[in-house]
Amino acid sequence: EPSHNPQTGGTHCSRGSGFWPVYEARGRLSRVALLFNKRLGIGDWKVEQVDDCIQVAQVQTPQGPVQLVNVYVVAEGGRVTLGSNSALRKVLELFDEGVECMLLGDFNLHHPSWGGQRVQRADEAARELIDMTTQRGLCLATSQGATTWRGGRSQGTTIDLTFLTPGLYNHLVRC
Repeated sequence: EPSHNPQTGGTHCSRGSGFWPVYEARGRLSRVALLFNKRLGIGDWKVEQVDDCIQVAQVQTPQGPVQLVNVYVVAEGGRVTLGSNSALRKVLELFDEGVECMLLGDFNLHHPSWGGQRVQRADEAARELIDMTTQRGLCLATSQGATTWRGGRSQGTTIDLTFLTPGLYNHLVRC
């Protein structure tokens, strides 16, 4: 697990961690970071920092290219609103057609499809995420009810999600 580096304001992995942290601070904290296993050749992947809430990576694998879209959806006052500037709206335009894809990140959205029975009320924006991922043919890889965030008195919630194209989903070992 990476830690926060107070000098750079970013993600830090010790030299022996086996991972390269990839992010761009752009004068303030980046809200997304990817960790690449050091066993991957440094020339096998490239990352574009779209803004402080979105990264897009292209990874070359023996089976062909894979696109990773890493997103942080801002929750203002505990609610996600989907204005035209929302990271969730922007990711629609970032997918490459015909390439295996992984959409992952902190979506800050609650829905029984991923949160299970502990979700008392689904967020409106969650329905849009479901529609968007269904339209793109993406499959939810995060286990229903998996605790991905716990804070304060919270019993835990599922807000960090991973969606995969069927070609990747069919080879999934665990998520």
